[in-house]
Amino acid sequence: MSLQFAVVYEARADFQIATELADRVLVESVDWLDDEILESQRFWEHQAGETALAWRSIRTAATNLGIRASGHFDGQPGKADALAARRAIRVLRHKFPDLAGVILIRDQDDQPNRRAGLEQARKEVSGQIPVVIGLAVDERESWVVRGFEPLGVDEEALGRRPGPRALVLDRDPAERRARTGS
Repeated sequence: MSLQFAVVYEARADFQIATELADRVLVESVDWLDDEILESQRFWEHQAGETALAWRSIRTAATNLGIRASGHFDGQPGKADALAARRAIRVLRHKFPDLAGVILIRDQDDQPNRRAGLEQARKEVSGQIPVVIGLAVDERESWVVRGFEPLGVDEEALGRRPGPRALVLDRDPAERRARTGS
């Protein structure tokens, strides 16, 4: 049985980078997942029918489904993006009732309360469905740089090697060696 995950993102590149990183974490932490057959073990939802699961599309999808997201969180008003995240999670759970988890990818965009708002929505469904938050504080591209692991001396010359828990983005190191000649 394939695990189904849904990703809410701002740009298609966010979806691609986040799922590559998530695949690395999943394979590293879940014993029975195998990188060789991962495509048959999990599926990343990035659209519901013709609707992309982009943040800008979620409000319309919720309206079309009659889903409302209002109110407080544990008696407190929602911080930045709390209601948007609540709405997104509700839409995803309605569209994909067998989800194994949700990933919410967002840029901080000079809104320091955005993480707290996303956390409020995640806490609300705690114990019901896992929700992972990916918040790009500077730029999404920094995830790529952090996940880079050099292969060979030429790539090591590009900069220091990341820490031992860094994730490798390229799925096939042999392919990168062929491209770079190292």
